[in-house]
Amino acid sequence: MTSPNNLLQEQYRDEPWKMMILCIMLNQTHYKQVYRVKDIFFDKWPSAEDAMWANIDEMVEVLRPLGFYNRRTRTIRKFSYEWTMNGWRDIGELCGVGKYGRDSWMIFQEDTLPPDVTDKKLKEYIKWKNGVNATKQRKTESQLTE
Repeated sequence: MTSPNNLLQEQYRDEPWKMMILCIMLNQTHYKQVYRVKDIFFDKWPSAEDAMWANIDEMVEVLRPLGFYNRRTRTIRKFSYEWTMNGWRDIGELCGVGKYGRDSWMIFQEDTLPPDVTDKKLKEYIKWKNGVNATKQRKTESQLTE
């Protein structure tokens, strides 16, 4: 079931590397800008292996509309390299993953609701998810008492 906000993290929850790349893109950028470049980006670099060896100038041009394109390019390439390395235990260990990325990972990959989410859209998602879960619980309880 998808929330009314239909977050990119929801759309890409079955592709964790891509979901985290979107989180990096969403840092200090509006969703609409990321939505415009995501398909181009993933067509060119569909995997972590592709992104870590991407041509820097080409990636910069794709990311240019998001701002901070040189920094994002460095971050995405390094994140992708670290992603492919075995040994990381927590997504927060990887380059470019801050609070927003870690919260997104917990919510959409670990199915855990962090208690201290600060992002407005993630808070709305949690509120929606809690409402859906409460409705399911009431239905289950109702069926058990029938």
